[in-house]
Amino acid sequence: MKKGMVCFVLGLMFGGLALGQMGWQGWPGTDPMDRALIFPQVAVGGDYVTHFLLFNPNGQIPLRAALTFYRSDGTEAAVSVDGTTASRFVFAVPAEGSLLKTARGVSPALQSGWALLDVEDTNNYNPPYVRYHMADRIVATAIYEYAPGGKVQSQVAVHGVHSGNFHAARLTIPVHRGSSANVGVALVNAGNTPATLLLTLRDDQGKTVGSQSLELRAGHQIARFVGELFPSLPAEFLGLLTVDHSQHYVVALGMLQSGGIFMSMPVGFMPREAFMMGW
Repeated sequence: MKKGMVCFVLGLMFGGLALGQMGWQGWPGTDPMDRALIFPQVAVGGDYVTHFLLFNPNGQIPLRAALTFYRSDGTEAAVSVDGTTASRFVFAVPAEGSLLKTARGVSPALQSGWALLDVEDTNNYNPPYVRYHMADRIVATAIYEYAPGGKVQSQVAVHGVHSGNFHAARLTIPVHRGSSANVGVALVNAGNTPATLLLTLRDDQGKTVGSQSLELRAGHQIARFVGELFPSLPAEFLGLLTVDHSQHYVVALGMLQSGGIFMSMPVGFMPREAFMMGW
């Protein structure tokens, strides 16, 4: 893969913040994170597809999993799965069963956004607290595939994020920038109220080298290279990006592009309770 092509493709995947007038409405009923896994970045169309691997580890309880795709402005986005075009797909996952589904673009242009996997069991459990961590009962991974001309040149796998477990107040993403390395970050506000984010960049000695605040509307996503968020970032840099936020359901994905290869970056979290205690 040519370096210029890699940068161009990543520029589309991690370029721009869409602010639509028709925004995210959230989910009716119970707290959405009771059952949901979030994929902060999805890419389809062009030379990209995104595979979703679902596995139900429970030996007794079958699951129904609804996978919904969204644009960066929180509106639903149509994709193609198994020859069907829609924005929401429902799959049955048998006990100890697995599924592999592939999302493709509905036009030649590259389309990026995010996705939500809403999990329900097929039994009507009572009391409701038995259902609370239903998302813990399914293992879900997204695999981004870049295949120009049908020839696979790179793949990277990331797990779905269940932020309802942690209610994290701070997210941390390692940053490495060099002649052949760059880090992109995708942030999603999966709640139904706006979130105020404070982004702070620190070098390898823990010294703050830049900070900025931004508002992320309900259901919106922002995907940028760290160098776009901090234009004064040196060409060679090693450090840490922290994201402090006011909304429980802000989730993040870090992606390292190095020499034409994509790799997922670990995202750390600090639970809200620990953050309030000053840890």
